[in-house]
Amino acid sequence: MEINKKYVDDIVVFKVVGEIIVENRHILKESIKDELNKGKMNFVLDFSEMKYIDSAGLGILVIQNKKVNESGGKIKLSSLSKDILSLFSLTHLDKAFDIYNSIDDAIKSFAG
Repeated sequence: MEINKKYVDDIVVFKVVGEIIVENRHILKESIKDELNKGKMNFVLDFSEMKYIDSAGLGILVIQNKKVNESGGKIKLSSLSKDILSLFSLTHLDKAFDIYNSIDDAIKSFAG
């Protein structure tokens, strides 16, 4: 997995490339933790180039979502493939996360 980071105002956008699996889930955890420690609280995870996520990857998303929420922030997801969106629906994680079709829509949602 590779994570590319950019800032849009006070929002941190992480583009996740590849797979979030048991062997690399710590990368996402540390990326979010580092930004929380810098005072950032709002995140968009761009999954447009994410190919696969396993149960450990889903678990780290849930844990980080809880930590961000406890800090007063929010994690929003964008650009999920049809397969990944189906997985989120099957596991009911589509109820736990705000999911958007595009990065722009996810970013705009923080304003309203």
